[in-house]
Parts: sequence; structure tokens; C-alpha cells
Amino acid sequence: MSQSPLMEVKDLRVWYNSYRGYAKVLDGVDLHIHRGEKIGLVGEAGCGKTTTMKALMHLLPERTAKIPTGELFLEGQALNPMPEKERAALLRRHISMVFQEPASALNPVFTIGDHMVDVVRSAEAAKGVRLSKKDGLERAAEALAQVLIPDPARILTCYPNQLSGGMKQRVCIAMAVMAQRDLLIADEPGTALDVSIQAKVINMLMRFRREREMTYLFITHDLSLMRNIADRIVILYLGKVCEVADTRTFFTTPRHPYTQMLLSAIPVVSDLSSTPPTSRRRSWPSSWAARRRSSWETDERREQRWRVPLCCAAPTSWRRTEAFPIPGTCWWRAESSVPSPPAAVCPGTRPAMTAGASG
Repeated sequence: MSQSPLMEVKDLRVWYNSYRGYAKVLDGVDLHIHRGEKIGLVGEAGCGKTTTMKALMHLLPERTAKIPTGELFLEGQALNPMPEKERAALLRRHISMVFQEPASALNPVFTIGDHMVDVVRSAEAAKGVRLSKKDGLERAAEALAQVLIPDPARILTCYPNQLSGGMKQRVCIAMAVMAQRDLLIADEPGTALDVSIQAKVINMLMRFRREREMTYLFITHDLSLMRNIADRIVILYLGKVCEVADTRTFFTTPRHPYTQMLLSAIPVVSDLSSTPPTSRRRSWPSSWAARRRSSWETDERREQRWRVPLCCAAPTSWRRTEAFPIPGTCWWRAESSVPSPPAAVCPGTRPAMTAGASG
């Protein structure tokens, strides 16, 4: 692994314009990826994972997205001051990506063969090699066979709407792999795949990494998958990197409270009584919910608002409590079987409603 990072991000901030003003989606993200690494960018829905990927590739919408601060480096070259055409050419030479929605990544008026031939011919043209369409189709059929798509010759003549979601996902993975870039960014690559196909596709990606010395950035919320394939894990919460650690350290000694909550949320087949009560004392809000309340609050104030009082015993039931001043929104938290102390003794206690009440 080289000392200088393949890609580096410094103090990246992204704001989205809305009718209520700017929402801080990313708030000072720092990230570095070394050549040959497998990085897992993990977080719940709405924490800013896909926005980070689009910011790296300069794919954010210009009318609604604003980047007040942030420096991006690729192979030691600063991307921000580059002209748009030069920057796009550099990104095409070094990075390929798998989008989260394969249906939106494929043009419905072109066949799968047209998509794949265009990708492979563009990759070869960057090396100064001209590839015929016939040779491009042969390369495309081989790539489809590697991602376990049956009858590749027939699939090359199909349009995207004729394929299932899982097959379109595998087509996008095949296109990204056959481009043979240095860095592959995969945004939820196994979401539309069943378990057996997902395992085979991931094994194929790991084989390509060994053979071609590729670098992977996986964007996912699947911690179990990252435990098996990632070298380092980056946890993103509320637009900030709250913890970075190698995989072994991350799963054995997590430090950030939110990371501990993520690990405790992984389903485990065990008796409820064997679960430490401390892991069920604190409830953390979702990224979307916290931003909806206020996008300008500090993490310390937000954490204090959502902290469940320590005087509560181990919860035995769940009740819905008032969490937002906005009608129609609510937050579920664990309630103790022990009667709650008076508000003067336990200032963190909130008035609660039953689960059947409207929220």
C-alpha cells in the first residue's frame, strides 16, 4: 500500500437549498483512500453517504447543491481549480462507479450491448487503443458471464426495461469492472441481489482486486458485509465522520456512542435477558429526523436532547413519545417497567403517549 493516498477529501461540506433555507447535509467530512484498500463507508439512511460519493465525482446538482468548503485530491492533483473538461477526463481515467439505482443509471433507449460497448471502447481509447464493436461485444459478453448472468448474448440485445432489478444491478457492476479503473465506488452494490448471488458477486470483486490491484469504496449500511470484506470502516452520522478504524478494532472496541448503538442493533439470536441493559438505555435519532428539527444545532446539544435519563431501569416495553414540535412526527423509545420519578428528579423524562394514540 502506497503512502500517498489515491483519493483524499478535506473538510467537505455540502448544503442543499430548500424552501426553509440551506440544510447542512455534509459538515466537514475528511476521508483518504490508499491504493489497494477496501473502505466501507457506513451509516444509516440520510446520513450523507450518497452525497459524499456524488461530491467526489462532481455530480451534485448545481442549482440546489452548494459546496462552501472542501478540497478533493486525486493522485495528488487538486480537482477544485481544474477546468471542468480536464477534471471530468481525469475522473473518467481513474474512477468507475456503481450507482444505487441501476434503473436510473441505464438509458432506456439503448440496449445493454450499446451501454457496455461504449464503456469498454472508452476505456481502451484512454489507453490509445481503438476497439471494434465486434470485439467490444465479445468483451461485454465475457463481463456478463463473470457476474453470473445467464445467456449473455441474448441479454446484450435487451433493453433495460426487459431486465429485472437484480440483473440491471449486475449489468452495472459488470460495466464498472470492465472499465478497469483504479478506484471503484459502489453505492449499495448488493441491495437488489439475493443472498447467494450477492456472495458470488462480492467474491468476484475480491478476485478482481487481487488480480488488477483495484481499490474499492463500498457505500452501505450492511455492517455484516463490511466485516468480511473491508480493511477500514468509516462511520458517517449527521454528515460528519464520527469514527474511523480498521475492521478488527471497529467490531471489538467501538468508541463512539453512535457506533456502539449501530453494533447493538445487529440482530443476534440470543435470550433478551443476556443483552446488557446499558445498550438499551440510550436512543439516538435518525439523521433525517434530527435535521428536520434543526440543521443548525451542535452535536452536543442534539445529543443532550435525545439522551434517555440514566435513572431509568432496563426497558421492558416500547412506547411512543413526543419528540418533535412538528405535528405528525414521533419517536419510539424504550420505557421502563419501574414507575418514572417526578420531573424535578428526572428532568430528561418526556410526556409519553400510548402506542395506539395518534402522533
